[in-house]
Amino acid sequence: MDAALARTRLDAEVKSLRGLAEDWPDVELMRVDGATILLYMWGSGGRKFLLRISCGVDYPMDPPSYAFLDPHTGDDAGVECWPEDGNMAFKTDENPPWMCVVGTLEYRQHHPDHRFDPNVHSICQTVAHISRRIK
Repeated sequence: MDAALARTRLDAEVKSLRGLAEDWPDVELMRVDGATILLYMWGSGGRKFLLRISCGVDYPMDPPSYAFLDPHTGDDAGVECWPEDGNMAFKTDENPPWMCVVGTLEYRQHHPDHRFDPNVHSICQTVAHISRRIK
């Protein structure tokens, strides 16, 4: 896919995320920097998470990479900044930790037989799934 079409698709995803964040009290779009999106998310008990979504050069043919960062510094601080769900979706016992969530690059890397379809597994849909998992 050419770079202009990929940018148009990413811009549409960001617009959808902005709309989602307005209607969804547990998600706040913090910043978009090129092909990286940062979102604050709140889990049960008010715990704050910072989700980084990084779209690589092959986006949208390949899904974005997703990871949690330190919500105070924005640094990759390890599993201390990841939600705990018994290693169901958030594989915090592996190095590096990864999300076993359809629509993430890490899921595709660990499940190579899975076919990624950006029309089915949009960034907004993936964020919604992740948000439900941190509750």
